[in-house]
Amino acid sequence: MPIRSNGLARPLPYSTRPRSKLPKRMRRNAGKLESLKVTPESRAKDIVNWLGKETPYVPPTPGDTRFENPKPSATPPPALSQGKKVTTSSQFNQPGYEAAKAVDGDPRTRWASDFAARSGWLEVDLGEEKEISRVRLSEVEWPETPEFAIEIKQGDVWKEVARGTTIDKEKELSFPPVKAQVVRLNVLKAEHAINLNEFQVFEK
Repeated sequence: MPIRSNGLARPLPYSTRPRSKLPKRMRRNAGKLESLKVTPESRAKDIVNWLGKETPYVPPTPGDTRFENPKPSATPPPALSQGKKVTTSSQFNQPGYEAAKAVDGDPRTRWASDFAARSGWLEVDLGEEKEISRVRLSEVEWPETPEFAIEIKQGDVWKEVARGTTIDKEKELSFPPVKAQVVRLNVLKAEHAINLNEFQVFEK
């Protein structure tokens, strides 16, 4: 390479510069990439716009849901017991713990029995006869119930349809479908006063 008078190397003329060692398929013409070979060829569709070429749009076939936004899950219907008329065996002597709190759909509220009670019941009138097969109970703050039964009223007689132990934060019981209008939670034994956050009755 020729040396300038200032001691620096003088660049070679363009015609004598080394030719690009890139393979023909990747040589540039006026600064533009002309071709590109992808190996394996099955991945060529993944190279987008390298050559200024747009991948042709192919509309999804009917039933292809890969690119659809997920649909929000449907909100489950409220319990049959929510907001219905309730009666209880006893009531705590301070406001804010009424029986209606057990069927308001809000787990932050609760019904509390008389402070001295170690058993008791809460019954809900569904307004009309319904076919029911499931209940959900919760004692969030004060889980005091070690034994209870779910009963339905048939005429003047109460019939047991399910029995359980330890309600705790959430307890769900299923039983064979039965028709009833009045359903009750019968707390057979409690360690201290009953504190029930929710008593929910469902069809299924």
